[in-house]
Order: sequence, then C-alpha cells, then structure tokens
Amino acid sequence: MDLMDAKTKQVLQKRIMRKQLYYALQKNGVPLIENFDALSRRNVHGGTTRNQIEKKVHEAVKITKENVAKYGTKMFTVLFFDEANATEAVGLIKEILCDKTIAGLPIDACENFKIVAACNPYRKHSKEMIDLLQQDGLGYKVSAMDTIDKLGQLPMRELV
Repeated sequence: MDLMDAKTKQVLQKRIMRKQLYYALQKNGVPLIENFDALSRRNVHGGTTRNQIEKKVHEAVKITKENVAKYGTKMFTVLFFDEANATEAVGLIKEILCDKTIAGLPIDACENFKIVAACNPYRKHSKEMIDLLQQDGLGYKVSAMDTIDKLGQLPMRELV
C-alpha cells in the first residue's frame, strides 16, 4: 500500500504498509483517510499566555466529550501543542502533559482525550545577531553573560 496525497493523488511514499496490515486496520474501523490539513492545531510561540493554553485545553475537553457522545469511544481527540518550549508557560504545558492538571486541578477529560507536544531544539544565535539584539536593547539592562536565565552556561536570550 502506498501513501498518497489526498488532493493531488501523488504517491508520497511507496509500500508504506503491507496489505495485510491495511486490511486489518480497515476491518477494525481505523480511519485511514484523514484530511490532516483540516485538523485544528495550537501553535505555541513566545507570546502564548497561560490563559490561552488553559482555554484551548478546556475547549479540547469539550470537543472530546462531544466526539465520544457522537461517535463512541473509538473516536479520540488529540490536542497538539507545536513548539511547546517556545512559551514562557512551558511549565503549564508540563503540568498538563505530566500531571494531567491545570493549576493543581485535575483536567476533566476521559481516556479519549490525548495531548501531544513537540519541542524544537534550541539553537544559538550567531554572534552578529546577539550583538544586534543587545544593541537594540529589547528591554535588557543586564548583559547576556550576567543574566541568571541560562540553559547550562548559555544565556536563554541567545537561543532561538
């Protein structure tokens, strides 16, 4: 079985799975044709606040309950946080993922609610970019090397 683009019908990858697996998945009701471009996403960035994240989780819980009521327990709802480490509220995302709580209160969701997060690796700005950022000020009154916000020995503001 080949992986095909649903819109263009172009083969993206040949022989992505064996026919036996395809038929077994199909027999068990696994949706094999999904328009992933239509799925909602929660893109996280430096300006994403705790309140926005909390609101999105509560919205996803509501959608999960609606999906289970409409489709049964074979339907899963997945909340995907992209670039989860790009926000100052990364601690809240950790709490949601690991502790299954928000502000210490349990998330009111069922087993059909799943949360996935992607973290992008930090990269160090070039020396030129660091100099430019410090020259422009950007609210920094302390030199990068004197800041306490560091990842190991690297100042966090030198990372992207």
